[in-house]
Amino acid sequence: MSSIPPLPFLNVKFSGPKQIARDMESLSGETFDKITDSFEKGSIIIMGVIWLVAILLCALAYLTVGQAASVHQKLNEALATEPQLPTVTQFNLSPPQLKPHADRLMERYGKSINVIFSGREDFLVIEASDSAQFSTWLSAINYLDTIAPDVRWRFERLCMGQDCDKSILMSATIKGEGVGIERPQPKQD
Repeated sequence: MSSIPPLPFLNVKFSGPKQIARDMESLSGETFDKITDSFEKGSIIIMGVIWLVAILLCALAYLTVGQAASVHQKLNEALATEPQLPTVTQFNLSPPQLKPHADRLMERYGKSINVIFSGREDFLVIEASDSAQFSTWLSAINYLDTIAPDVRWRFERLCMGQDCDKSILMSATIKGEGVGIERPQPKQD
């Protein structure tokens, strides 16, 4: 029968069942109690550390979830207090919408300068053929801006002097854009 190699930490040789029984008898008493006491203390310390780490991780998770909920609530409050802005839209004026403006210009300046509006096109032409009419021509352009504050006027063509046709010294081709403001719609949740 082969013998079991010695275990250095116990300093005991195992050679058979009788020897094991003798070794167990020598371990009983104080030695065995010391071994079990040290094992119990070590395992209790390890288990205590594990539970402490678990409790700390749970507390950290609880705090993190609480902070996330707080941030989410603040975000919802900020979105609720955000003002609802109106929508501004721009659109080209049609010939029927331009006609009242052209009529007012013709009534006021039609004797000294040319105000051309065909009724089929979406622009006005203000012309003058004499340099003495420059201030009247400029006044007509300014007047157009004041009679329609809800219209934005844009120059399609502006020429003076040699840049214009031979018989015309000053010409402004002006296109109108309407500005619409739509009320804000209530938010849908």
